Amino acid sequence: MQEIYQKLLEEAEEQNDARGACRILLEMGHHLTCRGKSVEAHRFFQRALERAVALEDPALEERALEPLGIVLLHMGGVEEACGCFQRLLDIVRTAGDRKKEAKILGFLGALDVKQNRLGEASVRLRRASRFLREVQEPYAYHTVLKIRAEVARARGETDQARRLLEECLRMARQADQAHEVEELVSDLAEVYLDLEEPGKARSCLEEGLEISKELDDLLQEACYLLRLSDLDQKAGELLRALSGVRTALDRVERLEDPDLASRATLLLGLVLQDQGRNRAARTALAEAVQRARRAGIPGTEADALTAYAWLLVRAEEPGIHNPHLAIQAATRALDLQVEKTSIPFLVLSKAYRLLGDRNRGRKVIKNAQLIVKK
Repeated sequence: MQEIYQKLLEEAEEQNDARGACRILLEMGHHLTCRGKSVEAHRFFQRALERAVALEDPALEERALEPLGIVLLHMGGVEEACGCFQRLLDIVRTAGDRKKEAKILGFLGALDVKQNRLGEASVRLRRASRFLREVQEPYAYHTVLKIRAEVARARGETDQARRLLEECLRMARQADQAHEVEELVSDLAEVYLDLEEPGKARSCLEEGLEISKELDDLLQEACYLLRLSDLDQKAGELLRALSGVRTALDRVERLEDPDLASRATLLLGLVLQDQGRNRAARTALAEAVQRARRAGIPGTEADALTAYAWLLVRAEEPGIHNPHLAIQAATRALDLQVEKTSIPFLVLSKAYRLLGDRNRGRKVIKNAQLIVKK
């Protein structure tokens, strides 16, 4: 598919069709986004934006700014994404499009939430709601409801978040918006898990998985498979969890997404460990550590190191049981963790006790109680 787009782009450039070339660049960016290739998609959206600016075509610039901002978010560029959406807001305000202005205010409100600026988020959302009363536009109203749900969840108002998301989902179904439904069931599943309703969460994730397949969205399909496998692992449905995570890994390898690959490999190791297949688990967890380290993802590396260290002290098989190596792995995990968790401390305590140093094991637990409380 990418070769076809490249050929069309070359033909448009040969014919000096700048606007046509810009539209093809946008299509290439969307194609790559659906396959989880954010870095490559970013390049095409950026090229499209530069051409739109050179053409002094606000409509094309608008079409490039929104997906560029979203891709930047996926890449962790929150400030750059804010710049895209702020410029987009200027364009729609100049055009006097209150409907689009409400939608962009919603995006900016979401970015405020990500940066824990809940006051600013509320101001933008109130303004968006005022515009929505003027334009009576269901899609924009639906967008603002989603962001309000994010704010409610960030404030710990979980029931309010659930009500808002359920209303969003009802509207998206009525409008037959498959992409929106795909995103909403994902958000709603998280809220149901917060409310300790795993059955409802599973139903949402299963629906999202089916939609992602219909849309040929490999990235979302892999994410849904992993989340379902995680639920299965926690529920003790290990055969189903193993099948799901292996299918997810197949999708992830095709996506070339290092973050998702490291998390999928970590989950594979956890499932294998629960099955008592300790040698296979050790191999998977060690690979997860290496993948996360190469990709520069400290949070996932810390989680994988913790699971690896726990296996080394829990397993009794020769060649796996290794308290010394467990101490190294757990210590490294604590170094990487921004907010310390108790499990690495428990691993350290158990490892020192296994080595006969009970006093040091007790000191580790005391330190853990002080640090984790903080």
